[in-house]
Amino acid sequence: ENFRVVADEMADAQLKQRISKAFKLRGLTLKLPALNHLVRVINEQGDETITDRFLESVDKYPLPSAIIDQSTLEQILESVFKNEDQNSVVEESVKVINAFDAPRWQYDDARKSFFLDTQPRTLHGDAAAKIEVFRNRLQLIQQRLMRQDMFSPPILPGDLVHKQEYFTLTTIEDLYGNPGVKCVLGMLTQFHDGRFYLEDLKRMVKVDLSKAKTVLGLFTENCIVVAEGELINDEFHVTALGNPQAELRSDTLRTFPGIDFFGPPVDPQLLPKLAVYEQEARDKAIIVVSDVWLDHPKTMDKLRELFSGYQLDVPAAFVFMGNFTARPLVGGDHGKLKAYFDQLCNIILEFPALVEGSHFIFVPGPSDPCGNALNVVPRHGLPRTFTSTLQSKLRHVHFTSNPCRIRYCTQEIVVFREDIVNKMRRNAIVAPDIDKKQASGEASKKSSVGDHEGDLSMSDKDHLDQEEEEDEPPIDLTQHIVKTLCDESHLCPLPLPVRPIYWNFDHSLYLYPLPDILILGDKH
Repeated sequence: ENFRVVADEMADAQLKQRISKAFKLRGLTLKLPALNHLVRVINEQGDETITDRFLESVDKYPLPSAIIDQSTLEQILESVFKNEDQNSVVEESVKVINAFDAPRWQYDDARKSFFLDTQPRTLHGDAAAKIEVFRNRLQLIQQRLMRQDMFSPPILPGDLVHKQEYFTLTTIEDLYGNPGVKCVLGMLTQFHDGRFYLEDLKRMVKVDLSKAKTVLGLFTENCIVVAEGELINDEFHVTALGNPQAELRSDTLRTFPGIDFFGPPVDPQLLPKLAVYEQEARDKAIIVVSDVWLDHPKTMDKLRELFSGYQLDVPAAFVFMGNFTARPLVGGDHGKLKAYFDQLCNIILEFPALVEGSHFIFVPGPSDPCGNALNVVPRHGLPRTFTSTLQSKLRHVHFTSNPCRIRYCTQEIVVFREDIVNKMRRNAIVAPDIDKKQASGEASKKSSVGDHEGDLSMSDKDHLDQEEEEDEPPIDLTQHIVKTLCDESHLCPLPLPVRPIYWNFDHSLYLYPLPDILILGDKH
């Protein structure tokens, strides 16, 4: 014990010598109480760089003399630590997460919880990885759906009074020998041309969708649906079809506390500071631009105008989504892309405030060269071959994947550049309501006027009904898309031949829990 005390005293004496020498080189002297206090702070934090950080900042403060007392030392140290905390908060306020770095959380049905799969994965998976893609999607939605009031039966007999209606999910295996209308959760698949099946984790059944009524949403092959109908002659005749209702973000986080599905976890000590900074900087903006055609003559001029307009009110980030050329670059034309980005770099450097205070995030589009001729998602970021100048001259520049995730303070943002609207519409098995309304409207117009003037085939009541329908606001196709993606908890619930996906990284396309903001870049 005595030996340890002597060793500590010798270490403190050596530390005092180093501190005094460093201060004398700056023409400063510490009084003995101030010196002892600085040694105590360094020992408590285990960081001897505090001396250098103090001396680097001391010139910013008016000193009454070259001899520093303990009170002056404490005031300057407090200010230094406060500024460092603020700088670290600002630096950590925007984090860009590459899709290939997204954590892979898998649901364990036995434990009713998620576990982190840390096994390394290659880019191209084997046949088992393809099976896992659909199995994991179905398990993810199934565990989410079973917690909703609509599908959870009352626990106590008295609860039935307060719970007027609930649905019982029936497995496909239990449909056989169990007549009557049932509600089934499964994935729409097509094993033969024109014949669709509903498949769950154990079995599949043919489905007849000819009389299915739908709600808001699109239904394509590989979509997970809730179908209501009856099994007749080994075929499930669907009368109502819908997407599994999405779960509120707050409900998911409350059910699985302590799990960060989004990306690398935030330092718990930094999280309250980020929340405070978010409130203080609530006027900060994130500027999002899609299809930034750098080869178009007017694009550079418009970007310069954009940067000029924000130089006095610096945004937190600029998000630029591809495609970055109006037409795909082929053959030897790829070198032009570097010249375009170099030109963009020169424009950004004209605005030092943006260079210092904003992040510049670039998300590739479907036809941008990303080091792989195959257009498979998630897509890698643009290669350094084209972006070296920007990366060397800008502090906060990110050439990330598509899709990517952005954590702004406490908010989680997902960015996806994909022409998904037309793909979803072309591959829809059942026409969405917007098409049905348009079709019925056109048919009613044709039937309302006969061959002769004044020969009307509709009654007054039909006219009134038609006027009421016309007064209803039309449902935009994009509403169907957003509803489908949120309900499916997936950015791309399309058949794999239509939109290929790296099987080992399908989890990076999950929307679970729902992000605070979803940004879809689409040419629609």
